[in-house]
Amino acid sequence: MYSFSLFLFILISVFWFFHIQQRMFYSLYFWQIKEYRIDRFLAEAKIKKSVIFSKISFLAIILFFLILIFSKLWQFQMYLIALFYFIVGIRSFYLLTARKNRLPKFTKKILILWSFCSFLLIPLILIFNEFILLILVFEILFPVFMFFCVEFIQIPVIFIKKQISRKAKKKRKLFKDLIVIGITGSYGKTSTKEFLYTILSQKYNVLKTKGNNNTEIGVANTVLQKLKKEHQIFICEMGAYRIGEIKAICEIVKPKIGILTGINEQHIALFRSQENIIKTKFELIESLPEHGTAILNSDNRYIKSKFENQDLKTQIANLKFCSVKDKLDIWAENIKIKKDRIIFKIFSKDKDSADFEVNLIGGQNIPNILLAVCCAKELGMKLNEISEICKTLKPMPHQMELKKGINNLNIIDSSYSANSKSVISHLDYLKIWEGKKVIIMPCLIELGTEAKKIHQQIGEKISEVCDLAIITTKEYFEEIRRCNKIDKNKKTEILFINNPDKIAEKIKNVCKKEQDIILLESRVPKELLKQRN
Repeated sequence: MYSFSLFLFILISVFWFFHIQQRMFYSLYFWQIKEYRIDRFLAEAKIKKSVIFSKISFLAIILFFLILIFSKLWQFQMYLIALFYFIVGIRSFYLLTARKNRLPKFTKKILILWSFCSFLLIPLILIFNEFILLILVFEILFPVFMFFCVEFIQIPVIFIKKQISRKAKKKRKLFKDLIVIGITGSYGKTSTKEFLYTILSQKYNVLKTKGNNNTEIGVANTVLQKLKKEHQIFICEMGAYRIGEIKAICEIVKPKIGILTGINEQHIALFRSQENIIKTKFELIESLPEHGTAILNSDNRYIKSKFENQDLKTQIANLKFCSVKDKLDIWAENIKIKKDRIIFKIFSKDKDSADFEVNLIGGQNIPNILLAVCCAKELGMKLNEISEICKTLKPMPHQMELKKGINNLNIIDSSYSANSKSVISHLDYLKIWEGKKVIIMPCLIELGTEAKKIHQQIGEKISEVCDLAIITTKEYFEEIRRCNKIDKNKKTEILFINNPDKIAEKIKNVCKKEQDIILLESRVPKELLKQRN
């Protein structure tokens, strides 16, 4: 009898282990994409309840109370638990081997976290051997276990980050003549940085932050690992999720020029209010020295409103405003949006002007180019010189790249990231295409109380422009589809599909002509990206 019970427990433990490993990888995936930040993780969990309370946890609660009812039948309890973990263990094994489970990127930190979590499972198995019901309690409280593991590992990480920041500040002080250009905003930061880097590199020795590596620790590491004596200019992208984070980066790099690309509701769930977002983005401008230069997108209503405050005007001596609407310090006219390029003319207040033809798609690029051009002029370059360099500008990977897919299908890959403004502007670009227009996108994240309204606006634009929209996540699908329900004349088909094979099949049935176009917006399933070529 004892040997059979031991065999049953070992069987339960094996299947439980496979199941918990699958849950662990899924949890670590979300912690990783949220940069191990509890605020970002909880904001995601409010929308995706399964991150904290999965269907498995719900079944574990039912099983727990069922066993309590039959508390005197010990063997029956073991059979029930064995059956439960046999089923979920087989399911988890299938998800892992079939690669249908979301896995984290296996960095050093993830491997340390995974090892630490797995190590803690060993004493838990011994406890379960004595108190078998606790295995179900652990199932229910698994997110708490993962939170403990992540936060425990974060303790030394926080200390290490502070040390790195201190070293970066010390090294930065050695570069007296270095011109640091800070770039921040709710959108357009990375594009503006890349445009500016391409322009300035023709004349200066320039260092830039890599990709969207724009946090305090990312910037500090760039200073420590990449900054050299020969660098004349350092272009520093600055990102933030809460008040004070831009200021902390500025304290490291000491920017002389600050570029503010635009402000919207991006990450409002983390900032708590639009006012906090505005305040955080303007930390860059307020950190500039008295002789510094602030370059601003005056077409953005939040920026324009902020500079109606006279105190800010007097704080920064050199203010430069860029616009596609008004004739200010730098502005664009004669804008023509083509399928494969944009054509416009840039004028400046000092009577300089030049024609621009840039091999980028979508009018949303023009404000970012204006900001980069304005900065280059501040550093002594002329518009004709800049115009020639801008002919070499190329789209960043997964940022409005026009590509050819299967059967010569036109595909715009904008899967790098998304915010409400970019989605609307990308949809506007689709209008110049004659054929069927399709968008594939997930719902946007971290928009807080503004989420429903923003997704309704996106839904209205989709109905205005597209023939088909495939939404890959459920959270605000009904808000996107709402306008089609209200107006029966709308002919746009708006579907929720999260299976890549079914998405591909639907696309094949809709897009059959050379003039048809598909927009891949934000983080679409990886399988779709592989099917492009």
